[in-house]
Formats: sequence, structure tokens, C-alpha cells
Amino acid sequence: MKNSTCTLLLSLFFVPCFAQDTTKVIQKDSTGSVHVNIPKEGRRGSVLLVAEHVRNSNFSTTAFGIGFNVPVGKHMGLNYRFALGSSSDRRFYYRGSLGGTAGGWLLGQVGDGLGSGFLEALGVIMFFVPEGVTVSTPIGKKLEMVHYLNPLCADYLDHSDPSKEEFYVTGEIGSSFMFPLSNRIYAKPHAGMKYYYKTGKIAPEGGVSIGMYFKD
Repeated sequence: MKNSTCTLLLSLFFVPCFAQDTTKVIQKDSTGSVHVNIPKEGRRGSVLLVAEHVRNSNFSTTAFGIGFNVPVGKHMGLNYRFALGSSSDRRFYYRGSLGGTAGGWLLGQVGDGLGSGFLEALGVIMFFVPEGVTVSTPIGKKLEMVHYLNPLCADYLDHSDPSKEEFYVTGEIGSSFMFPLSNRIYAKPHAGMKYYYKTGKIAPEGGVSIGMYFKD
């Protein structure tokens, strides 16, 4: 059971690579023959190295991690992001998608012998739930402005006293710019706001990512 769980978890890192090729269009050529064409915009998924900072009223967090953007059209994409770091009061900090976090917890229960095959399948499915979407707007021939809305995020702050550990379901909204560094590499600074559903607090957040397209 544990080996199968590990295999499923590792395979999830390749989900964006495969998902980008599923957008297929059936077309007819000049002879009337039907063929399947994969449009270019369906091949521009990317993986990102992310550094981000959030400033709350009584503490701040800094984290580094990895993200994926899976295209669902010419100008839209699905977001997945996971990052680890620390808070200003030196506590361990985790930030991830709500679906991936819940899926990891369910698989952990199965690995500990506390769940069934159903929970294992549900945990895997949860990993596919994105934290949000992006909508891009071209600016000239090279730059893009990207707006993001991530309503399904999870934030966790560790504490030496388990009763003082903090877990928040959060949402994010903001914008970023994509600056090409080469045909496949780009820089992406972003800024926005993070909303904590439980407390109703709003905190400014920002950071920078270095991204690489899966294909030219």
C-alpha cells in the first residue's frame, strides 16, 4: 500500500506535463480528411520556482517553492503551488493548494493504516484540484500581464505547542508581469492580496518566480 501511494504521489508531479497535451481540435484539411491538431496554446504549460513574502499585521512569512500552470485555453491556466519557509517569529511555514494539502493528509491516513482504498483514490483526486486560475493579457509582442485568482489555498504555521499550531484556508487575488528571458525561460514578479477566510483578515503579498515552458 505504501509503495503504491508513493508511486501515485510522484506521478502527480508529471500531471501538468500530460495535461497540456489534452487540448485537441478535430479539423479537416483541404482534401476533406479529418485529423487531430494540438494548438500551440495547449503546449505552453510551465513550471515555476517561486519566492514569496506575505506581510500580516502581527507577523510575516517568507517561502520558497515550486508551482505549475496548466493551460486550459489560449489565455487561461490552472494554478498549482507548494512552498516551504518560515515566519518572522521563526516558525515553520507551509503554503500549498487546498486540494493538494487535503489529498496529502488523506494519503497520510491511508499510509498509517487508518483508511481504505476509497480514501486513497480520493486523496489522489484531490491533488488534481487547482488552487485557482490565471488570465493573461498580451502587452505588445513580448510582455504579458497575468491576473490570478486563487480561492483554494492553504497556510500552516507550526508551533512547539500543538495547541497553538495554526491552519488557515486562504484566497489570493493579484496581478503579475511575464518578462521573457529566452524562448522558454521567463521572470514573473507578482503582487496581490491574501484573504484569511477564518479571521477575515487581508494581507498584502508579493514575490517573484522564474518559469520555464514545458515546450516551445
